Order: sequence, then structure tokens, then C-alpha cells
Amino acid sequence: MATCWNCDLSLGEPRTVSRDEICDSCQVWIRSCKNCHFWSETSRSCEEPAAEWVHDREHVNFCDFFALRSDDGQSGSGSDSGGGSESGGRSAFDALFS
Repeated sequence: MATCWNCDLSLGEPRTVSRDEICDSCQVWIRSCKNCHFWSETSRSCEEPAAEWVHDREHVNFCDFFALRSDDGQSGSGSDSGGGSESGGRSAFDALFS
């Protein structure tokens, strides 16, 4: 389930989000960096290296890489990334060096 970055209102299942969608509860833009799968609250930046710089991370933008984030860490692009879970990725990485 995806949630609003500002008020934690449930936005339903991750899906394609249009540019003009706003949160029903707090009226912030849903298609913003802070609601994206690639947004890192730790570094307060985008983790997609090919994405262009976006000045206002809370405002709607035209980013081609936007994917609605979900609570379980899956992107809302609708496609299987094939990466598996983080622990599965780590074990595959460790297997390369054993």
C-alpha cells in the first residue's frame, strides 16, 4: 500500500500517478519526489542516478523515473524489477565472493 508522504493517508496500491493528482486529505501533490520509490529520506535526495535535478522536492514534477513508493518498498511502475528482496540481493552479492 502506498501512503502520502505528508499525512500518511493510504493511496491504495502503487500505480501510475498522473501529474495533477493530489492527496484527498492534505492537498499535497502525489507525484513529487517525496512520494517516489527512489526518494531517500536518509540522504534527502533521489537515488536514481540518471534523474535530472528537481529543485522543489515537494512539488509536482515531470520526472520520467517517478514510481509511487509503497510501504513494502516496491515501486509502482507495474513491472517486476527482478531484484528480489534486499536480503535476497545481499545474499546473492555475498555468494559472488565466497
